[in-house]
Amino acid sequence: MSATSRILRNTGTYKPAYTGELRQVDEQRSKREEIIRLALSSYGHLIPIMASFRVDYLGMLIHQIYDQENPRNSLVASICLLNGDAYCPFQRLANGSFRQL
Repeated sequence: MSATSRILRNTGTYKPAYTGELRQVDEQRSKREEIIRLALSSYGHLIPIMASFRVDYLGMLIHQIYDQENPRNSLVASICLLNGDAYCPFQRLANGSFRQL
């Protein structure tokens, strides 16, 4: 996480520009992590075997490849893009599972 992100997320005056369901999900850590796990299990096949990546890269792939008119695709892509710097990178293993680095 960059120093700027850490400051923004830890101050009481942090007011993101996004609203609605995306904001509600992003502000609740358990829901946010559940959606990131969903992204890895549902869209992880987009990542090459043994590649290391951040979740914002997966979000970018979801955004480019899948229809963003579908609310599920849009929400998952947005959560991944917004939280790329908040989580350690992942690696896709040879058996198709993921390991956090």
